[in-house]
Amino acid sequence: MKNALFIGRFQPFHLGHLDGLKQILEFANEFDNLILAIGSAEEDFAPRNPFTASERFQMILQVLRDEGIPTEKIFITPVRDVGRNSIWVHHLRKILPDFQQVFSGSGFVRHLFENEKDLAVHRLNKNLPICATQVREAILQGESWQELVPAAVKNFLEKIGAARRLEKIAFSK
Repeated sequence: MKNALFIGRFQPFHLGHLDGLKQILEFANEFDNLILAIGSAEEDFAPRNPFTASERFQMILQVLRDEGIPTEKIFITPVRDVGRNSIWVHHLRKILPDFQQVFSGSGFVRHLFENEKDLAVHRLNKNLPICATQVREAILQGESWQELVPAAVKNFLEKIGAARRLEKIAFSK
């Protein structure tokens, strides 16, 4: 069985992530399953990581459903961070199902995997200049952010009161 990996913190899952996922699915004939790993799963209610792993899982799953992306071959799983880049890849390879390909829009993530000779590491194009920090800051500042995320994420963030949460986190520093 051939598996591919797409890892991110998805704080929150935005249109750039969705575009990356669609790029990965163009290679779907090259792997049997996609492991979509939610990184830094142990972190939540913090400025960089305000949403829980469960919330991020729910966002992603609803986006997949709304986009009509079949979920039976996408394995969404939270993964804890180890806080040390030098052992991060080893950690992932130890806790995740075996994977032969890695897809990432992050140059740093690709760099961490580049010494793994048995892995094909693919660069995702950043077709949309969006980052999760930009989304979080816009929510916190009361600026327009809704057009940066899929509708399912917008609805989810509004439902959980993301603006209020980000406010509380920002003022509790």
